[in-house]
Amino acid sequence: LQKLMGKLDYDRFFILSSMDGGHWGLNYSDHDDDFALAVKDGPYGLLDPLTFFRENNPGLQQQQNGSSSIFNISFQPEVGSSSMPQYESLLRMGLVQNAIMNDDDNKTNNALPTLDDENVPPLWSYHNFEGYSVKNMENNKSYNAIYQYGKPLSIKEFVARAQLACHQQYKSLIEGFTSKMFDDTSRGGKTAVTIWKTQTPWPSLRGFMYDWFLDLTGSFHGVTAGTGGKSVPIHVQLNLESMKIELVNRGRTNLNVSSSSAIVVDVFDIWSKHKFRQYFSFEHATSTLGSVSTSRDALSWPSSITDVSFVRIRSCIENVRDNWYWMRRINGVYSNDYSALGAWRDGKYGPTVKLDVNILDMKSPPNDGFLLRLKVMEGLVFYPTFTARNHVGDRVLPLFVDHMPMVILEGEELIVHLSLGKTAQINARGVKTIDIDMWAGERKTLFMPSWTSLRSS
Repeated sequence: LQKLMGKLDYDRFFILSSMDGGHWGLNYSDHDDDFALAVKDGPYGLLDPLTFFRENNPGLQQQQNGSSSIFNISFQPEVGSSSMPQYESLLRMGLVQNAIMNDDDNKTNNALPTLDDENVPPLWSYHNFEGYSVKNMENNKSYNAIYQYGKPLSIKEFVARAQLACHQQYKSLIEGFTSKMFDDTSRGGKTAVTIWKTQTPWPSLRGFMYDWFLDLTGSFHGVTAGTGGKSVPIHVQLNLESMKIELVNRGRTNLNVSSSSAIVVDVFDIWSKHKFRQYFSFEHATSTLGSVSTSRDALSWPSSITDVSFVRIRSCIENVRDNWYWMRRINGVYSNDYSALGAWRDGKYGPTVKLDVNILDMKSPPNDGFLLRLKVMEGLVFYPTFTARNHVGDRVLPLFVDHMPMVILEGEELIVHLSLGKTAQINARGVKTIDIDMWAGERKTLFMPSWTSLRSS
C-alpha cells in the first residue's frame, strides 16, 4: 500500500499506522517521534499505581541488554486497562454462576478467576476478561488488585472489589499522565492521552468506562476523580512517587497560590477519626494556565499510621473539589494489603455505618435530575453508588452523579446531584426508587414522590 500510494499520490505523506514499533524493528529506542505518534499502543493491563508517576511512558519501558530503552512519545494514542461491569449487568450478560469460593483454598469450580488470574471461566475468557495481577514497583512482587481486599467468596464480591481496583487504576492513570502533561516530552510530557475506550462495542470484560447497559463503573468514577470532575479546570492531586501535592491548572487564567496554607491534607482512619494534618504551600506564587504547580514539601506520612487510611486533599481555592485516596503505607512504602476493607465489608471489622438520605428537590422537567441530601449519622461512608429503578425494580440508565463522593465522614452532610442521560430521560417519570449502596453498611432505598404531588406542593 505504501508503494502504491508513493506511485499514485507521491506528494502525500503516508504511513500505515500512527505507531512505528521502533521503525518496525520492535526496538523501542529506535522510535522516531517526528515520524509516528507512538512506538506502540497500550498498555491495556493493570499497572502498579506508582508506575504512572515513575515512568515517562507507563508500561512501555522495554528491557534490552539489561537496561530500559529511552524514547519520547508526545501523543499517547491509546491506553486502557481492565474493567468490570456492575453485578446486575454481569447477570444480564449471563456470566454469573451459582458457585461459592471455598475458604480453605483457591479452588473456584470455574466460578471465578483465582489469585494468579488462572482458572478463568470459559465464558469470561470469551468475553475478553483481562486479569488483575500487578507487579509492585517497590518490591517487584506480584499481587492481585482484587484479592488485595481479601479473598472474594462470591461473584458479587469479586465484582465489588473489581470496582475499587478499576477506580484506583484509572485515577492513577489520569493523575500520573497529568502530572507530566505540560512538561517537556523528554520528561514525559504529552499533547494528549486517549483512553481505550469509553464503551465496548459488545458485552465485554475489559476496556470501558460504562458497561454495555450504560451503567457507570469504577473505571468511569476513577477518571472523573482523577480530573476533578466535569468542567472543573483546577485539580489538586498527590504525586504517588514524590509524595508532593500538585495543583493542575487546565483553566484559562492564572491563579494566585501564594497562601502559606493553600492546601491542607488530612488523614482519617476507617472509624472516621482524624489522625494527621499537614499544610502545603507552592514553590511559585502563581499557577499559570496549562501548568502543574508542585508543593515545596512532601507529605510526611507518620510512621505510627500503618493501617488502611483515607487521605483528603482540600484547597482554599474556590470551586476546587476535595480529592480522596485510600492507601496504606508501612516503613515509607506502599502496602497492597487492603484486607481490612474487605473484612469491613463482610461485617467482621470496622465501624457500623448509618446513613440518612432524603430528597431535597426534583427538577422539572425530570431530565434536570434530583438533589439528594446524605448525612452520616454513624461511622464512615466509603464509595457510595446510586441506582435509579422503575416500578418493577429495573435500572433506569444511565444515571450520572455530578460529583461522586468517595468518603463521607461521620457527622458530615453532602448534597448530591443525580441526572439521567438522554436515553433514560424518556423514562424519568418512571423512577420510583433510588438505591444508595456503600462499601460497608446496608443499602438505603429512597422512595420517590410522584411528579404530580411534587407540582401540587
